[in-house]
Amino acid sequence: MLQIMLFLIHTRYKYQKHKPDKYLINIQQSLNYSIYSSTTKRKKK
Repeated sequence: MLQIMLFLIHTRYKYQKHKPDKYLINIQQSLNYSIYSSTTKRKKK
């Protein structure tokens, strides 16, 4: 989980120069989804 977030943050900075707006939205959506899925999995356990 933490590795995924670090990877996303790293790629965010890498691509920010080229197309920041579109990519930032994609990053936030994927981050929200990963956090949501992880929390729901924990609740089920």
